[in-house]
Amino acid sequence: MLLINKRSGRLNEAMASLVVVKKFLLAIVLGVGIMAVILLCNAVISETKKTESLIREKEQRVDKLTSELAKLEAANVALAKLHMEMHDTQSVIVNRGKFKVKLPEPQEDSMAAEAVGVSSERKQRPLTTDDATTTAITSTAANVPTDVTTIGILVIACNRPSVQRSLDLLLKYRPSAQQFPIVVSQDCGHAETAKVISQYGDKVTHIKQPDLSDFPGNRFGGYYKVSRHFKWALGQMFDVMNYSYVVIVEDDLDVALDFFSYMAALRPLLDKDPTIWCISAWNDNGKKELIDPSANKLLYRSDFFPGLGWMLRKELWQELSPKWPAGFWDDWMREPTQRKDRVCIRPELSRTHTFGEQGVSQGQFYNQHLKFNVMNNEAVDFSKEDLSYLLKDHYDLKYLKRVAECPLLTIHQVMSGESVEAKEVRVEYLHENDFVAKARMFHVMEDFKAGVPRTAYHGIISFMCNGRRVHLAPTNWTGYNKRSL
Repeated sequence: MLLINKRSGRLNEAMASLVVVKKFLLAIVLGVGIMAVILLCNAVISETKKTESLIREKEQRVDKLTSELAKLEAANVALAKLHMEMHDTQSVIVNRGKFKVKLPEPQEDSMAAEAVGVSSERKQRPLTTDDATTTAITSTAANVPTDVTTIGILVIACNRPSVQRSLDLLLKYRPSAQQFPIVVSQDCGHAETAKVISQYGDKVTHIKQPDLSDFPGNRFGGYYKVSRHFKWALGQMFDVMNYSYVVIVEDDLDVALDFFSYMAALRPLLDKDPTIWCISAWNDNGKKELIDPSANKLLYRSDFFPGLGWMLRKELWQELSPKWPAGFWDDWMREPTQRKDRVCIRPELSRTHTFGEQGVSQGQFYNQHLKFNVMNNEAVDFSKEDLSYLLKDHYDLKYLKRVAECPLLTIHQVMSGESVEAKEVRVEYLHENDFVAKARMFHVMEDFKAGVPRTAYHGIISFMCNGRRVHLAPTNWTGYNKRSL
């Protein structure tokens, strides 16, 4: 019996030990499980943070790449060379240093050419549609006449009550309500802005864009709304009201005191020269240090579409309206398939000034360039100016030759003031990256749109530096959209 009791006691001790071991093992398992859960949670948190960081990085990359969108789009459609077009001419090569351009030879008077039976493959239109006897301007440079042709002024408005500032200046400087009827087209349905516009009564015509729908899920919806508004408003001006010429002024623009003289006098060029497709009041490189304030009569041809106060004719609208883009209309205008080697006329001193720091573009370039742009403040009667030098054959013959004959200096020579006797000089660039580097040093705008630098004509940017004219020109011009220009 004693033996049985001893064995029973040992068994109980063993069972108790097993229970302790079991509890110990269970505690270990639970501890390991808890640690595993903790480690898993930490891993999930770590991965979540990494994912959030990647998303932020991608968003930053998207924002950075947005500015390059126009270049990438243009590259898809502009794979061929854009050769400069010379009409009805033989070419000569002017080679000064490395700079090469083709220049047209002077042409004989068109009436004399017809008298001896010489026909032109591409005759330019007469200066005005009212005078059937008007003939082409010849190298003797006759004055371009102006008339009282009606030009519609389209003010694009949305949600800025400050449109009052634009309208006040337009009405102040407008010489004739009959010649320059003002139409304000309002988008956005903004009541306060509509109230401001209504205060002008019959001095302006107020129309409202009916489609106020959004573009859900589209981070560029604002640009799409603007493009939709422009298409509708231009359709109203040309197709409904039947204007032949329209000047577009946005609701954040001041206009100069000779804005109307400028547009009226240059209007005939749109009829005369098929290579001119718009008249712009804006100089993208119009900052004080980059312009000659005494040259407020000086105008240029430019391959770059500037916008910011510009005129077009009905025929161009009929060409563009069937394919008008859903968004980014201004960059679309700059693409080769729309521009077709045509140019805009732009001034040395801008005839508009933007005060729109905030808008769809979030003030892009405003604080760096746009707000410093100088607007002309001394009236020019452009109806008394000889504007025939802006016609393609005349301009190419004189301007390109003048640039080619300028002394060739390095950027360092220009910046340090060497060769001060030369009041007009040329600085060359080899390719786009070289242009960007030199543009930064000169403080001119460095970006490209569809391969074209702002204000460029045949790749040449003209501006002032240290009191003299500088032409930043390609070493060897072969067209836009090339890595080597």
